[in-house]
Amino acid sequence: MKLLLQLFDFSLTQEVGERLLGALAKVLDERFKEAVVGDANYQMGDLTKKAILNFIDKEEYQFGDLTRAIQQRTQTPSQTKPKGSAPTAGIASNDGILAELDKWDQALQQRTKKKH
Repeated sequence: MKLLLQLFDFSLTQEVGERLLGALAKVLDERFKEAVVGDANYQMGDLTKKAILNFIDKEEYQFGDLTRAIQQRTQTPSQTKPKGSAPTAGIASNDGILAELDKWDQALQQRTKKKH
């Protein structure tokens, strides 16, 4: 009987200890997040999301917002197209880069032909 009580006491002590450590870990996690990022409820990716929303100057992200924001920041006033025209990447305006990409395409086509 004494052995059973000791086993029960050990089991109870272990369970209470696990719960105490779990609660302590949660509190420490929240305090660490608060100290480092300023938000106790921080989730992975929150900082990135906040940075992207700040960069695109919007409250909510929609597909293509980041690309449009980058285009607007990289285009010079002469590259700006009238509303309604098709968007082009900033890279398309640089002839040197386009020539280099053409060379790469040709080299890839030659390698592909040699393999077949």
